[in-house]
Amino acid sequence: KPIEKMHVSEQGSVVLKVENIDTHEICALKLVGQLSNKLNRLIFKREIGALRALNQFNDIVKIYDSSDTLIYNQKCDYGAILLEFVDGQSLDRIDFSSYSDLEKIVICKNIAKAILHAHQCGVLHRDIKPSNIMLVDGISKVKVIDFGNSKLKTVVDEETTKWVYST
Repeated sequence: KPIEKMHVSEQGSVVLKVENIDTHEICALKLVGQLSNKLNRLIFKREIGALRALNQFNDIVKIYDSSDTLIYNQKCDYGAILLEFVDGQSLDRIDFSSYSDLEKIVICKNIAKAILHAHQCGVLHRDIKPSNIMLVDGISKVKVIDFGNSKLKTVVDEETTKWVYST
């Protein structure tokens, strides 16, 4: 059951805050359109693969389920990724002037640990930026989100060996 729209990306994906009507658990639902496009489908599947490979780490957003046959806004060309809802604040929305140098170092250490986990599993995030890092529970916990631009180190696909970036 949708609760609120949380984010619309430049690429057109939509993230909704949803509630599981059976368990009442709050989750995030990422909707990705135009899966009939070969490149979009490849990127969608790559994100799911990366998230599944990283599901064991507490500092990376968890994936619960996915589907490539979702109907959204009366269009059937959507995929969906059901994710852990991260109740925190992205780094781009935090005023760090009130944080001590030691607290900033702890945050940086936790971010580096999350990226290291991904790299040890063969996943390159390729879009690390403040808006893709959530601070949860004060400074003690970070969550890396948005693996839409990620790539598996072992996969080299000709159609995706382009510069990829977001703003």
